[in-house]
Amino acid sequence: FGSLEKRGGQAFIDECIYLTRWLFPYLGLTMLSAVVMGALHKQGKMLLSAASPIIFNICMILGAIFFVTWFSQGNNTGQLQFLKNPTLMGLVVGVLLGGFLQILAQLLGLYSSLIKFFNQPTKIKIFSPELKKILVLMFPMMIAASSAQINVVINTNFAISLESGAVTWLSY
Repeated sequence: FGSLEKRGGQAFIDECIYLTRWLFPYLGLTMLSAVVMGALHKQGKMLLSAASPIIFNICMILGAIFFVTWFSQGNNTGQLQFLKNPTLMGLVVGVLLGGFLQILAQLLGLYSSLIKFFNQPTKIKIFSPELKKILVLMFPMMIAASSAQINVVINTNFAISLESGAVTWLSY
């Protein structure tokens, strides 16, 4: 926080926290959108998955043009007192609306598949042969990926036993 305080002071940090709280739901929308995009690819509906970010971009532009002006005018009359910065909040609303409409458009593309999935009973096999094959193939990769973290833990434990500042030197 020291360098942030030099740049804009406590007001800057407070505004960053405020905007982060408002934009946090967009992370969930993005994750769900990626999953739905994968389902669209699986069905061969590449056009919809490629065109859905256009909806997001249009909503961001509308946020910059329409919502910024609307919030700025509303805040002057005292209607929207909860907005700290109406200009930024217009952009935030554009981002959230774009993320929501993007995933909604993708789900509409999967509508027939979703109806078919929920109307037919399926048997879920927890340990299917395909899952076992994936786990067997993933095990060496998990060991290789975790080797860097294991190395950091071991080196840090060695550095703790050395003189003061050794852990800092090791991290740099």
